[in-house]
Amino acid sequence: MNLRAATGMFVLLGLIGCQQAQTRFQSAEELEKEAEVKTVGDVTAVDNADPIPVSGVGLVTGLAGTGGGAPPGSFRTLLESDLKQRGINNTKEILESKDTSLVLLSALIPAGARKGDPLDIEVSLPEGSKTTDLRGGYLQDCWLYNYDTTHNVVPTTTRANVTLKGHKLAKARGALLVGFGDGDEPARQRQGRIWGGGVCGTD
Repeated sequence: MNLRAATGMFVLLGLIGCQQAQTRFQSAEELEKEAEVKTVGDVTAVDNADPIPVSGVGLVTGLAGTGGGAPPGSFRTLLESDLKQRGINNTKEILESKDTSLVLLSALIPAGARKGDPLDIEVSLPEGSKTTDLRGGYLQDCWLYNYDTTHNVVPTTTRANVTLKGHKLAKARGALLVGFGDGDEPARQRQGRIWGGGVCGTD
């Protein structure tokens, strides 16, 4: 019995010794390697989790002689094309009228927005515009699009990085409220907002 007990004692002590020998602290290098392991969240993105910026070019009417003089360039070309598609042919006269103005529009479609949800529209003037005051103006129907760049859509392309028009995602219309934003009083009269003047066009 004493021999058996002594043998069992030695076996037990040997197992404890092995277990203690296997237990050790990880080195700083090993911990750093474990920290480099990427998780699913590191390499994925949740779709429709961020607001979508949309923008467009519109026509404001109803100005009391403070508009006119739409500057030449891509914005004017876009607006003229849009007006012609609606069957309006005297675009030059309209854009030169002192009672109208070409304006730039922008809005954010929040994540999870549904078709028909209202949007607030920011209104500004392009560089070179001769419009001095947007008070009393009314924005006619226009579409707002999302935009991207060539290199973002096709990273491997060797073509020039140009802006690409996306889809019609919102529509805007309504009376302008001016006097917001930074700058002095004349600068604030050249920008405005349309509270709830936009409508989300898709889910």
